[in-house]
Amino acid sequence: MARNMRNREGKSNSKFIIWGAIGLAVIITAVVLIFTLGGFGDGENPVVARVEGHDITRGDVEFELNFAIEDLIWEFFMMHPDMEGINYNAPFRDGHTFAEYLRREAARMAAVSILMTAYAQQHGVSVSEQDRIEINQHINNMQMQMGPVEWALTLADNGIRDREHLQEIFYSEQLVFNLINAIIANPAAFPRFTQYADLGEVLGAKHILLFYENFETHEAAEAFAYELLARALAGEDFDMLVATYGGDPGMEWNPQGYTFVRGVMVEPFYDAVVALPIGGISGVVHNDEHGGIHIIKRIEPPDLDNIMRPQGFEQFLLEIVFIAFNEDAMEADIEFLRSLDRIPMP
Repeated sequence: MARNMRNREGKSNSKFIIWGAIGLAVIITAVVLIFTLGGFGDGENPVVARVEGHDITRGDVEFELNFAIEDLIWEFFMMHPDMEGINYNAPFRDGHTFAEYLRREAARMAAVSILMTAYAQQHGVSVSEQDRIEINQHINNMQMQMGPVEWALTLADNGIRDREHLQEIFYSEQLVFNLINAIIANPAAFPRFTQYADLGEVLGAKHILLFYENFETHEAAEAFAYELLARALAGEDFDMLVATYGGDPGMEWNPQGYTFVRGVMVEPFYDAVVALPIGGISGVVHNDEHGGIHIIKRIEPPDLDNIMRPQGFEQFLLEIVFIAFNEDAMEADIEFLRSLDRIPMP
């Protein structure tokens, strides 16, 4: 499938990851939808359905059929256990044959992309010229790696018409990536998702971490922590105390301190930072989850370009966004045209 084509080079850059691990079929399929919003002619790619005034083309549906059949094949054979192969004319659901249901399901999947694209454009989110340059370079690299024969077979196996079609699929993926990042960067600008994306104030902190295991007793660790706290409150250089006594290796990698939001740090650490003014130093903060004690100094967030967020947060937000647009597509008035029934099964 197209998502696997992206992974052939083993890229770790998040711009080139398609989030297939989320588990909901609509999410798996919608990420790689064609970037469409109007401007279609009749020609070889006729309009076969419409959603909320926007066109769904034959190309949209043909591409999605690969995923629709993939997601529904198990259910089909559960309903027809004696059938040795797929009978597209067999009754399936809601009075439709399997072929009819697949076409309509594929059109709905395309509608998810169209509605999401419209939402992104309404909020000023787009695929930049630099994004397009990087995507085209990636496609060039794939073509060179595969060679002409494997390239042609791979496109055909995935229902992709040509290079331009593949570009549009990757542009769609990039649009999703950009939309998620825009929501994260400014949750208030996307009221529909604010409650999920808003992780509160961006905070900055440095800390001295003492592990209990490095002391004979917990009481000894606590006594030494109070000694360090007194020195810090007396004006001794906090960075020097961190470098000399701190046990957190992350402070070596982040000497300017951590930039983070709610859900990243353990609750006692987060609560202590939130309660402090900028420049303030906490008391002795116990962290039983990690077996230690913190002395924390709140600072201005040192790196707003690299805010630490909860692990898997982008994945979580992506799922929320696609669930929302899937619901929209299910509730929308999708007008199916007669030519939809003439689209061949994969």
